[in-house]
Amino acid sequence: MSTPNEYSGARLRSIIEGFADTLRQHLADEIPTLWAMESVEANSPHSKKLEEIAKQMHELAEKSQDATVGAPMVLGLCDKTFEGGNDWPKLPMGAAYVVNYVFAWKHRGAWRFLPCDMWRNPRPLAFLGDDGAA
Repeated sequence: MSTPNEYSGARLRSIIEGFADTLRQHLADEIPTLWAMESVEANSPHSKKLEEIAKQMHELAEKSQDATVGAPMVLGLCDKTFEGGNDWPKLPMGAAYVVNYVFAWKHRGAWRFLPCDMWRNPRPLAFLGDDGAA
């Protein structure tokens, strides 16, 4: 295991660039599958199975995820301007304030890497390389 003094941002970037094209293609190939989920009829066997999986994943996340990580991560990865605007996830009034000022505080230095703020507004990426590529 490396020590902080042995850390190399250039090496990390090299590792990521080594699988970036494959990952990018994989994620692009997932888009039609995700869009196709909109065609699943409510109360169909497929819909019920998807709901069951979502419930299991939610329960697992609640058990294993600390609110000081999960809540800020979800909001910081949601772009409320996507496709002209959306309000996912639906939050009670004031919830974003609680996430920002209570839950996000513990790991506040990490959230600068997220593409959105706790109010789900996109922000410029803070750590671009010298060539301007993310």
